[in-house]
Amino acid sequence: MSINVNGVTGGAPKANTNQPKNNTQANASSGSNTQTGNNSGPAAVYERTVRPDTATLNEIRAAVNSSTERLRELVSRLLTQQGQTWGNAFNINMIDIDDATRAEAASLVAEDGFWGVEQTAQRIFDFAYAISGGDPERIELLRGAVEQGFKNAERLWGGDLPEISRNTLSRVRELFDNWQSGSSANAV
Repeated sequence: MSINVNGVTGGAPKANTNQPKNNTQANASSGSNTQTGNNSGPAAVYERTVRPDTATLNEIRAAVNSSTERLRELVSRLLTQQGQTWGNAFNINMIDIDDATRAEAASLVAEDGFWGVEQTAQRIFDFAYAISGGDPERIELLRGAVEQGFKNAERLWGGDLPEISRNTLSRVRELFDNWQSGSSANAV
């Protein structure tokens, strides 16, 4: 099974086809001559269908796209003001940041900002919850995927992630714990 932005792909677990289809077959394979139950054919097989919450996923996607565009515009404006281009921006040692840009960037990563710990952790959790369709049996799978995502980010970062990222991961873990324990007042 794989998980992507558009939902869960793969499918539900399949029934074990090696199991007996009825009691007669079970008894025959065990060497017993006794028969229990009726012999009306195979039992019904229940397959769980995960239905991702596409409305929530679309809301998260729209909010992230909007805020990402705002952040791109902020950086672009800053670099334009500096007379730089995207191509050579990373070859310079220092960029002067005006007070207004600094304040806007700080507000985005503030505790209550869109990229702050609480809102980012809640979006990550909401995304995981939405793609699970609210199925608590998928908690460990989703928790593992989030953990792996942060490990990948750390590898790409080249060392320990910044404190805000570590705090975000801690908060996401709390939200998963709340969901798992059933005390999910802030978890959904």
